[in-house]
Amino acid sequence: MLYVLLQYDLDDIQYFTPYHQSSCTLRTATTLPIGETFTPIVVIPVSKPDEGIFTPQHLRPLIESYLQQDDVLTQSFFNTVLLHPEDRSTKFDIDISALVYLMREMDAKILILDESLKINLPSPRTVLPSLSVHTVPSGCLSDKTAGPYLARSQLFGNEIDLFPVYRLYADYYRTFVSGVYPLNDGLGTYRVLGKVDEFGNQMIPVPSRLYTIDSEKPLAGERVGVKDIYYIKGLPTTAGSRTYTAWRGTANTTASSMVKLQNEGAEIVGKAKTVAYASSGMVVSLGLVRYPFSPRGDLYQSCGSSSSGPACAMAAYHWLDFTVGSDTAGSVRGPAAVAGLYGNKPTQGIINLDGLVQVLKWTDTPGIFTRSPAKFKKILDAW
Repeated sequence: MLYVLLQYDLDDIQYFTPYHQSSCTLRTATTLPIGETFTPIVVIPVSKPDEGIFTPQHLRPLIESYLQQDDVLTQSFFNTVLLHPEDRSTKFDIDISALVYLMREMDAKILILDESLKINLPSPRTVLPSLSVHTVPSGCLSDKTAGPYLARSQLFGNEIDLFPVYRLYADYYRTFVSGVYPLNDGLGTYRVLGKVDEFGNQMIPVPSRLYTIDSEKPLAGERVGVKDIYYIKGLPTTAGSRTYTAWRGTANTTASSMVKLQNEGAEIVGKAKTVAYASSGMVVSLGLVRYPFSPRGDLYQSCGSSSSGPACAMAAYHWLDFTVGSDTAGSVRGPAAVAGLYGNKPTQGIINLDGLVQVLKWTDTPGIFTRSPAKFKKILDAW
């Protein structure tokens, strides 16, 4: 299969979209004003208010909460807005004032309404705002599908594909081997993004937090960077060694510990650097090329030990929720202390060790880094 990526800028923010497979296809009897070029769109689920009519008083706080909790969504996606009901069995009206709000405050040009939603007009002579308003039948959207997408039409414009959006963050502290993203092929396969900025820093893709807003999984939407000793299907495992990378090739299975995190809802966004074979010693003295930098001090210090990559990444980047390392004789505890993070060495044997490059099987243990004790407990409880 050919995997095609689209990289683009919106509001001076870099994004990428894989478009080998759409997240959803909307079908309508009429032609929508979305061409074969990609169009930013935001999908917003709305619920019927007690008053019966949906107004800006309901829409404004919803949009503000989305913009506050999600770093992927920006106002550029509001050029085209798709509203659909959280409960498909309900039908209710959208007040015309909500359209005025979208047009004036969010700069919306196109509004697409699920067929369950109708515009409430005070009188037959009421003139609609200068929005292009269209209706689509209830289709592939789940009740709480939300967030930014790219839309593109098929055929004669009566089929609209929605594709996921990832924001790209530059790895300024050189903590990652590569950014990665899921193929969503039903097999748990990932691919290396392989994009860098103008300074040669790896670009790390993060999905919208709104994509998992309705998930009941304990780690839904939690972004994680993984020490590059864990096998993940579709990705090479470097173990800090070019020789090992060439010999091992691409993994065709995923480590059980990583499968567990994925099943609990975690989103793997990159593989973090380690020293050769996760051996003991400081990364600087061991000659790791472009070793990971700590955000503390003069910005040229490392985080120490073989888990320096995930530790430095956790200390440096607000857009990461936790990282996974490993501890043989201190490779989680040491970097956690150096970088001011929470980390420990769980009891050996609690977490499965299959599918990772081991140093000493008698003492190796997977471990995590977080910035808060509450997050630390949350991850370990789920893992």
